[in-house]
Amino acid sequence: MTAKKTQSTVEQLGSEIEQLESELQKLEESRRLRAGEVEAFEADRRSCVVAARVQKDPDAQRNVERITAEIAKRETEDVFDADAIEQVTASLQAKKDALRREQWRARCEEVNELIREHLKNDLEGAVADRVTDLQRASAALADSEQKIAAALRDLDPSLNALAMEPGYYFPQRRQWTIALRLKDVTGVPVAALPAQALSNKQDQGRWFTKLIERIDAVPESGTKGKAKG
Repeated sequence: MTAKKTQSTVEQLGSEIEQLESELQKLEESRRLRAGEVEAFEADRRSCVVAARVQKDPDAQRNVERITAEIAKRETEDVFDADAIEQVTASLQAKKDALRREQWRARCEEVNELIREHLKNDLEGAVADRVTDLQRASAALADSEQKIAAALRDLDPSLNALAMEPGYYFPQRRQWTIALRLKDVTGVPVAALPAQALSNKQDQGRWFTKLIERIDAVPESGTKGKAKG
């Protein structure tokens, strides 16, 4: 599943959860209002019950029957609402569980995207190429200075001492300085980088592929994030 599709699923589930929560709130509010109505009806019935049952007053008897019917109607509606609340609550929990799973998948996909981008850019190869360029440039520098030294020696024997400096000290010092700095960054000998990078490229690709598989297999219980709502 792509990151875009996963995000779309997360948004859809979030919208469905909001809708279910709104419906659940309406049902609970309806029950609360209905309970108030039943309480008021029961108070009215109590005010009529003596006249209806003891004094046999016809109007009071009709009021008791009417009020009892209203109470029964609301009690039936309350049973239906209670059943609806139970079903909506179960559906809401299922949606939240699904949202949590999709959010977990989205987090895994973010990591996988970083790995795929790393492999696509072939950063190890880029380092190896630059090391090769550095070695060639350093060799060209040494060759140029050696030519200068040779030319100085040919020009006049009195220049032999000066010819020693560019021919032997400068290339070694510059190559050593460049290599040392790069070694501090890479942690491996400079000369070994190009061949090592090429020989390890396939192994690295397999390693990152297995890493993605391991990420996808991480149990959901290991996540610190929780679904909202």
